Amino acid sequence: MNRSLLVQNFNFCKICAQPANGNHFGIQSCRACAAFFRRAANSKWGNQPCRSNNCDRKLVPCKPCRLKRCKEQGMSTSNFQFNRDILKRILPRSVEIFVGKPESVIFCDPQSPQNSKTFIDIQSLVDNTSEILKNGPEGPISGRSQLQKLANGLDNFSSRISVRILKTMSKDETADCWEYYITTFAKWLNYFDEFKLLPIDMQLEIALAVWHVWGRLEKHAITALVRKQRVFTDRNMIVIGRNVLVNLEAFEYDHTWLTKYEPEQVEFFTGVKSLELTEVVDALIDLEPTPIELTFMLAQVSFHYAGQRFQGEILKATEKFQQILSDDLHDYYVKDLEKPRYSERLAKMMKVNNIIQKHIREIRPRADLARTFDIFSVEFSHPEVFRDTGF
Repeated sequence: MNRSLLVQNFNFCKICAQPANGNHFGIQSCRACAAFFRRAANSKWGNQPCRSNNCDRKLVPCKPCRLKRCKEQGMSTSNFQFNRDILKRILPRSVEIFVGKPESVIFCDPQSPQNSKTFIDIQSLVDNTSEILKNGPEGPISGRSQLQKLANGLDNFSSRISVRILKTMSKDETADCWEYYITTFAKWLNYFDEFKLLPIDMQLEIALAVWHVWGRLEKHAITALVRKQRVFTDRNMIVIGRNVLVNLEAFEYDHTWLTKYEPEQVEFFTGVKSLELTEVVDALIDLEPTPIELTFMLAQVSFHYAGQRFQGEILKATEKFQQILSDDLHDYYVKDLEKPRYSERLAKMMKVNNIIQKHIREIRPRADLARTFDIFSVEFSHPEVFRDTGF
């Protein structure tokens, strides 16, 4: 395991002694204390006396004492850093060429003229995902709430971001993206204690069905980050998976493994060059979600989809998950950010998720048409894993 991740997991905020999330204003601190200092650094609290008379025995003291403690520990507005959080990190200016080589997806050529379809065997990928879920999280789980733990888990993955550019894409790169999102989603779910209480078969069923929903929002969040940081200003540059960046107007997608028809004839079904939901990316740039907010959005859109798709026991479980995480988000706004009026921000978050769900619903009739007219020349060993993906 990366030593820097271990060090990060065991750092504590110098203000409140909770787990630190990085260097903020010159010291190791949590995001809550950093957010407080950002708002209060030049406020009236700097000249106010203690309001409780026992702040020396509190982890989180009154506002005047909290501000005083921040300054005593070395916080200063002159030490503001722009690379401290997931969605504020300056991405590398150099961009490498990406070549994906799938390890768990096997393409089997047609065995006879009567069966002209390529068989795609993902049994190894399914087995690998099952092992990931059985083994649990890769590192220690820290966080005061379930939502915070999931955010910390997301930070473990997003801290490894390295955006790459792709000029052409075919079956190997496509399968590599499948592997990445399926396994990464399963690893992320391991950080959610309530989810881990489910039977392992149910955990696997959810992971294999929902990965593409989680991945859709995650890649649009990375696209928003790239644009926000002005790494690229061209609106045709988007992330299509596994932090792979393409220019929609310039890159080529090799359909020959997927269909016998010409690219322009199957664009309606594949949507390869219309993967970007411009509305979603623009909304994310405007929203600029915190790591906690993005984590909530990823969880909400994923568990809502799972509940609607499976109903029954999974619906009951995912509704419980959403309630737990909603309560955690409320506490985050009220206690950590001291922002009890957050309905407008929550509405913006749900607008993004609703657009994604609408797009998924639009995929279904296209997929039905593709099956009816035998558009695609592939057959999956586990077709349920690719439902609502466009394949």
